[in-house]
Amino acid sequence: MKKLSFLLFLGLVLRLLLSIQFYSGDINNHISWGVDILVNGPSGIYDKEFYFRYGTLTPNYPPLILLFFTIVAALYNLFFNLSWWLNENIGLFPSNIIFLFQNPNLLPAFFKLPAILADIGIAYFIYKFSRQFIKSEKWSLIASSLVLFNPAFFYNSSLWGQVEAVPTFFVLATFYSLLYSKKSSIASLLFILALLSKQNAVVFAPIFAIIFIKKFGLKSTIKDLLVSLIFFWLVFFPFGDKNHLFFPFVTYWNKILVNSVSDYVTYHAFNIWILFVGNERVHDSTTFLLNLSYQLSGYILFGIVLLFTLWRVYKEKVDAFLSIYSITLVSFASFLFLTRLHERHFEPTLPFLLLVTLKKKLLPIFIFVSIFHFINLYHDWWAPRVDLLTLLLSDTNIIKIMVGITLTSFVFLAITFFKPQKSV
Repeated sequence: MKKLSFLLFLGLVLRLLLSIQFYSGDINNHISWGVDILVNGPSGIYDKEFYFRYGTLTPNYPPLILLFFTIVAALYNLFFNLSWWLNENIGLFPSNIIFLFQNPNLLPAFFKLPAILADIGIAYFIYKFSRQFIKSEKWSLIASSLVLFNPAFFYNSSLWGQVEAVPTFFVLATFYSLLYSKKSSIASLLFILALLSKQNAVVFAPIFAIIFIKKFGLKSTIKDLLVSLIFFWLVFFPFGDKNHLFFPFVTYWNKILVNSVSDYVTYHAFNIWILFVGNERVHDSTTFLLNLSYQLSGYILFGIVLLFTLWRVYKEKVDAFLSIYSITLVSFASFLFLTRLHERHFEPTLPFLLLVTLKKKLLPIFIFVSIFHFINLYHDWWAPRVDLLTLLLSDTNIIKIMVGITLTSFVFLAITFFKPQKSV
C-alpha cells in the first residue's frame, strides 16, 4: 500500500500544479452556482435566471455536485480570510500568502478540487479491482498509474475543470461494493450519489439493477429502492419547491436529465455520427436512414447493444469480470451511438475499459482509446494551443480515421464478449 499511496500522492500533486495554469470558461458556471448557493441558499436554484444575474447557465447538474461547489466556495472564502488575518497580524512569511489570491486562476483551481479528488479515487478503485482480477501488485500499480498520469483524465479535471470524474468515481465505488460486499444498502446509496452528482450515470442503471436483483433478490431490491428514493428526495429537498412533494423527481427529469444545451447530432463528440456529418452542426431531428431521425437511429443502435448485453448478464451467474465487461460495452456504446453528446461524456467508459483490456491482455486498445479521447478533448478547447496539432486535428479525415479505429475496437470487444464460452 505504500507504493500505491506514493503514486496517489504524485497524481494529486500533478493535478494541483496543473490546476492553477489555466481553465475553461465553463468553470464560471460552477463558480456562479456555488457562490449563489453560499450567499442566497439552495432553495429554488433550478428556477433562477443565472444568465441575467451572472452571464452563466442556470444549473443543469444534480444537487450533489452543486453542494460540492458550495463547499469549495466556502473553502476559498475561508482561506482568503485566513490569509488576510495573517497579513494583518503576522509580519513574517505567512502574511505573504495573501499575494497568492492575486492569481486569477486560483479561484477556478479551487472549483477543480472535486474532480481532482475524484480522479485520485478512481485510481484507487482501479487498483482495488485489478487486485481482484489479476492478483498482481505490479500490474495493479501500473493500472492505477494509467489513470493518475493519463492526460485523458487529468486534462479534463485539472486543466479544463469539468466534473465527469465525480460520477465516474461513484459508479466505480458502486460496482465494487455491489460485486464484493454483502451489504446491499451501501451499493444502492453509492449509485444514488452517482445519479445525484451527474445525470450521465443513468446509463449504468440497467446493468446495476439486473446484477443487484440477481445477487440480493427481489425483496431486498424493493427495500433498498424505497430507501434510495427517500435518500434521493432528502438530498434534493433543500434545492427546490418544498410545497411540491414530487419536485425532486420532476426537476431531475425536466431540468437535468432531458435538459440539453444542444440538439445537434454530435456536440464535439468524436462518435459514429462524425462519419456522416463531420463537424457540422446538424440537428438530430434530421432524417438519417429509412425515414428515421439521427436521434432515433442512435437510440436503436444503443438499444440493441444494451438489450443483448443485459440478456448476457441475466443468463449468467453474477461474475465480477463479466459485469465490468458489460458495463464497458454499454458505456462505450452510449458514447458511440447516442446523439447530443459532448466529448467529455466518454470519460466514464475509460476506467472500465482499462480493467477489461488489462485482464484480456489488450492494453494497446486502452492506450489508443485514451489518446483518442484526449485528442477529442483537446480538439474542442485547443489549450494550450499547439499550431501543428491544431492544423492536423482540424482535418476531418484524420478524425474520421480515428473514429473508425475506435469503432473497430468496440466491435472487436463486443464480439469477444458475445462469443459463446463458459465465462468471459
